[in-house]
Amino acid sequence: PLAVLHILEHLEQLNPNKYALESKNIVMIGRSCLVGTPLSMMLSGKNATVTLCHSYTDRRPNNLDDICSRADIIVVAAGCPNLVTPKSIKSGCVVIDVGTNVTQQNEGQRMRVIGDASFHQIKHLTSAITPVPGGVGPLTVAMLFHNTIRAAKCRQLELNHTDTKVISRL
Repeated sequence: PLAVLHILEHLEQLNPNKYALESKNIVMIGRSCLVGTPLSMMLSGKNATVTLCHSYTDRRPNNLDDICSRADIIVVAAGCPNLVTPKSIKSGCVVIDVGTNVTQQNEGQRMRVIGDASFHQIKHLTSAITPVPGGVGPLTVAMLFHNTIRAAKCRQLELNHTDTKVISRL
């Protein structure tokens, strides 16, 4: 979830009046323990109004398209290709696509990686959108490397501190 949060915070830095998270209506599609649920809590902590949906929300009386069409920001991480379509979004919204789906349109064609949003159908309707592949995924890898380096530095400091104590006792 940290990669998505960094993308949204970067947008906010670029144009605080347009992309400030505070008071924004955000729809989080996907309730996983790794992305959806923690990210919805993080965004709520930024004073956004967060609606947590999932791939079965469409089967409810208030369907997913209606809920999404009121959102300023949609974050989709449901693992369902083409879940977010033009009828799902309002003009000018931000779409962050975390989904990764491998598909084959016709037999004999090569496999393709696509997101949960219909990128080519909605990109002209959004003010910002992340592509799949090449959007959130590479940033997630960068964040993992960043955290690995931080953990190694913390461990090294801990070991250095321990070595100092041992040497001083001798």
